[in-house]
Amino acid sequence: MPNFPLEAMIKLILISIGIIGETYTGFRGGRFVNLGNGHHITMFSFFLFNALVDLVYFYRPRMLPENLDYMTAIFGFCIEGFLFSWHLHGRSDIDIQVHTFLYYAVVVTVAFGFLEIFNKDKVIFALGRSGATFLQGTWFWQIGFIIHNPTGENYANTHQNMMIVTMMFAWHIAFAMIVATIIGCFVYLGAKKRYPDVVSNMRLVGTGIYEDNSSDEETLLETNQSKEYSSLPTTETV
Repeated sequence: MPNFPLEAMIKLILISIGIIGETYTGFRGGRFVNLGNGHHITMFSFFLFNALVDLVYFYRPRMLPENLDYMTAIFGFCIEGFLFSWHLHGRSDIDIQVHTFLYYAVVVTVAFGFLEIFNKDKVIFALGRSGATFLQGTWFWQIGFIIHNPTGENYANTHQNMMIVTMMFAWHIAFAMIVATIIGCFVYLGAKKRYPDVVSNMRLVGTGIYEDNSSDEETLLETNQSKEYSSLPTTETV
């Protein structure tokens, strides 16, 4: 939607719902007692900056510095990792394990985000960032069913269950990689259908996309060879 900041509005709405929900459920008897909810509210608030930057970029693109959307998103993920790394004191081993795996996903997301800033022509970094972000989302859901299971008992804190959780995280990684690959294929096919002339003049080399100027170079070479140049004057002709 070129005339409406859809992505920014979705982020703004969902983040606002998260902040309101965590605030409402954090109160007991008129006092805010759930400090875990406070961590979540803080995390949401930093991602709110990113949504606001996206809105400003859409309506006033020259008002803010370049790449501030990337930096606010990366900063939000850094705060998320920082909060969750101090979110585990006194928890069970399996609770610590699932949150540690989430921290790993956050670190990978931040790394791909920084790489994408300086390599925007490298498709692999954009897909890596989106895949790692998707991994965080699916693993958040999985954490809910492991330690706050709404359909039954939580996972017991046993070595066997911790082994199962480790395999689950590996499956989530594989699923995120498959989804990122599928999205990349659909984006490429959609761009090829919508902009056939542009895509036909591009070639994939390694992990980047480059313009294919070989035909232009050949045409220029043939033109130069067909030209007749007059010889420089010598002492004999003067």
